[in-house]
Amino acid sequence: PFPNISTQQRLAMFPQENLEAYLQGTVEISWDQHQIPYIKAEHDADAAFVLGLVHGHLRLTQIEALRKVSGGRISEMVPLKIVADVDAGVRALGFGRSVDKTYQNMPTETRLWLDQFVAGLNHYKAQLPSAHVPKDMRLLNLDWREPFSAQDILTIGKLTGSSPSWFSYFSNLPLSQHPNGKILLQQLRYFGSAGMVSHIPEGSEFAPHPSLVSINKLLMRQSRSGSNSLVIGKEKSASGNALIANDPHLGMTIPNFWVIMGLQTPSYHGVGMMVPGVPAFGFGRTEHIAWGGTNLHGQDSDMVDVSDLPADAFTTEILHIKRRLLPDRKVTVRISPYGAVLSDLPFMPQIGKDYALAWTGHLSNADELTALLGAMKARNYTEFKRAMQGFATPGQNFLYADNQGNIGQIVGAHIPQRDAAYREKFYLSPEDFDRYWQNILHAGTLPDSYNPEAKFLASANNRPYAGAPEIGYSFPTGFRAARLQQLVGARDDWDVASLQKLQDDSFSAASFSLAQDIVALLQAQNISQWDEDLRGQAKTLLQYLQDWDGYYRVNSQGAAHFELFYPSFSKALIEQLDKSELYDLLRRSARKQLLLKEILQDIAGNPAQAEPALQAGIRAWAEYSGKLQNDALTWGDIHYLKIQHFIGNAPFIGRKYRDSEIPMPGTNHTIFKTGAEDKTGRGQIRSGTQSQHISDMADMDE
Repeated sequence: PFPNISTQQRLAMFPQENLEAYLQGTVEISWDQHQIPYIKAEHDADAAFVLGLVHGHLRLTQIEALRKVSGGRISEMVPLKIVADVDAGVRALGFGRSVDKTYQNMPTETRLWLDQFVAGLNHYKAQLPSAHVPKDMRLLNLDWREPFSAQDILTIGKLTGSSPSWFSYFSNLPLSQHPNGKILLQQLRYFGSAGMVSHIPEGSEFAPHPSLVSINKLLMRQSRSGSNSLVIGKEKSASGNALIANDPHLGMTIPNFWVIMGLQTPSYHGVGMMVPGVPAFGFGRTEHIAWGGTNLHGQDSDMVDVSDLPADAFTTEILHIKRRLLPDRKVTVRISPYGAVLSDLPFMPQIGKDYALAWTGHLSNADELTALLGAMKARNYTEFKRAMQGFATPGQNFLYADNQGNIGQIVGAHIPQRDAAYREKFYLSPEDFDRYWQNILHAGTLPDSYNPEAKFLASANNRPYAGAPEIGYSFPTGFRAARLQQLVGARDDWDVASLQKLQDDSFSAASFSLAQDIVALLQAQNISQWDEDLRGQAKTLLQYLQDWDGYYRVNSQGAAHFELFYPSFSKALIEQLDKSELYDLLRRSARKQLLLKEILQDIAGNPAQAEPALQAGIRAWAEYSGKLQNDALTWGDIHYLKIQHFIGNAPFIGRKYRDSEIPMPGTNHTIFKTGAEDKTGRGQIRSGTQSQHISDMADMDE
């Protein structure tokens, strides 16, 4: 649906006339064959202005769409009734509620940079001829004449700071009405705060991992956010200097979530990735340092019980939601001293109390733009750590490397300081809030690691450190982090090429171990007594699993047949053992593999107990694989990426924006991550590895 335009024609559309009034000196933009820009300017302010032009030129539709999403204005683009509820929820969360305060409190230098960026973005829009307005903007009903404000840009930044803890909050609130709710919540938070750690501060003591099977009701549904980040010290590097390998796991679509570019000004000199519409590197490298990050999954929010507050403690917002091709809608929500009263929204869990969401992203000292600009200017670990003290959301495990061979890891987040009693609380009373939110921890006060004894640091959204203070209760399992630590620790000659190979690793120790357990369980059955068809199917499946090496390669038959079998087998076994409610809550999480592993260990002494579940799983596997009508079925046949514009997700018109399918390796818990649902046939992946970055600090260009 897009016109055919050459690179030269596209670059000719970049505005070059009538810029003298906006610039103090000379600015040069070099474009490579992939249209990646490198901006060189004599003045910082000029670079910021041209950066706005470049963002507009490369990603105008994406930035406009992000403005609509972050402002709760999706209904202006998409004429679906359900979208109005989404808009109401986004507006109640209030990504833009604190941006005026952030703008007023930020340093003058940051404010000037932001204002110049906005001026450049608006200039690009103002000079854009009608004939050059992107087709997708018109399709989404986006008005290219509506100017941006600094507040719009900050609101987009806050949107990217959405907290994974919100999903667990919304899921866990109904537990407050359960007779064993407090016990279940304690188990949930105890389990979620344990697991693989990236480093252990000296002198810390921490509790062992609790048994998964002790959790008898609820575990949170995990979000899909994830990343890998790795730094290697000079002692384990072939070049004798530090290395960094960063791999954000986000949605896979066109255009990418990031825009890559280079920048050279009196204050900044480096290359990196920016969120479209946000004028700072989210990760990258400079002359002196490099950094990457993974989502912290930290507890940066709290629900506060506001049921007993007097009426005059609230203000009221009437949310006027304009809808494309549909009647407008009004939603009323109260704003408490702690945040929006989410229980006012009819689609939120109703627990007999009024509750509001408190989020550190709304605090006056939450200024991620200043933090990232400070990182871009930092020359050493101390300066980098100091810069990140203002970084609040989304909480990040920031990994650091520099050109002196040093490496480090900090927690870039604002987290209220909590005690052990917090684990029993579904929500806070106002008095609890005053106590826990009196001291907000940040990068300067949270544990960090600098040049550890292991000479490397790896993060894959796992718990960043062992011991106090507690900062989260929903960390992922740690499968990817364990694999990174295993591989990196095994050699001392890492370079860019070997890190590229490492980032492509598709081995899953968890799945391989489970497959071996299932093989042993099948071999222990009296299969000769099964009916003929089932006996033949069992032998075929057994052979696939015995031959599998645990890698999710595109051409792996074992991976395909394991994934078509084990979800149905797991569900049948857990239903048989009366744990189906727990499985339903775990089914989208890698923790279901841990649960199944525990159960298989428990029944190892009585393998006949698993016979009904094995038979059910084999029948489902035979049905699923039979429908695919492929005797040489491989993982790539059922696990694929569809190349598409983000409009490709839309109903009706979306099919015009979808292209080819690509078989993909990996799964949810491999280093090369590709988000996967339980397989009952072919499945499209929508998130995972999508923007890898590797740097050798021995060479500015490597």
